[in-house]
Amino acid sequence: MSELLKEKTLSDREIATAAKALRWAAFGGTRRGIGFSGKQTAPDRLRFETDYEGRKAWVDLDIPYTPVSLMLAGALLLQQLNAYLG
Repeated sequence: MSELLKEKTLSDREIATAAKALRWAAFGGTRRGIGFSGKQTAPDRLRFETDYEGRKAWVDLDIPYTPVSLMLAGALLLQQLNAYLG
């Protein structure tokens, strides 16, 4: 069982790449918007969290992720952040 988990564990670089892709999907660029912290919570799932003016938002992303799943995750993240505005 531990061998199976080792095969599906992503490296820090792969998680950072997924975070950049999610940031692009949510904000339209890797240098736009706010930063995320990411971690692998299960062999088939990544969790990204962010903090905006003291308010937290998070989204889970299934592995393997696709462009469509990145767009949906980005939209869900923006929806959580927009709930705190006006």
